[in-house]
Amino acid sequence: MEQKLSPEQHLENTRKITKQILSLNENFELPNGWKLREFLIHLWSWDDQMIKGCKAKLDDKRFDFKFNHHEKGIKYEEWNDIILEENKDLTLAEIKKMFKETREEAISLFEKIISLPETIDDDKNFFRKENVATLWTHDKLHLEQAGMKIDF
Repeated sequence: MEQKLSPEQHLENTRKITKQILSLNENFELPNGWKLREFLIHLWSWDDQMIKGCKAKLDDKRFDFKFNHHEKGIKYEEWNDIILEENKDLTLAEIKKMFKETREEAISLFEKIISLPETIDDDKNFFRKENVATLWTHDKLHLEQAGMKIDF
């Protein structure tokens, strides 16, 4: 049975996996055919969504927030395709920079959220401190699908 991690431990794992992602070789490929550039665009787009949700929580508008794919009434797989298409002309260097900056902003917001007391209303919201810093588990899943072992 896996031990339950604290929000702070999740945040530290997010930092670790971010370093690992940024050090991936240009030849990295996921089983679905995504190369490193598509993988980073995918991660960037979801980090961007997490940032928007965290800001909504910090502005006390958490119950008004919707992920972009929900607003558009589409499945998240379709959202991924749209984001990949919209960013297809970016270079790998531009994508890495975009991912790194967005991930750093997400981590900064996660730090703020996990330092705040939560209310009973927070029980009904995705952007609870127990959830926001678990972003790394999404990254881990993708890396494990590519055959990488993650030891944290």
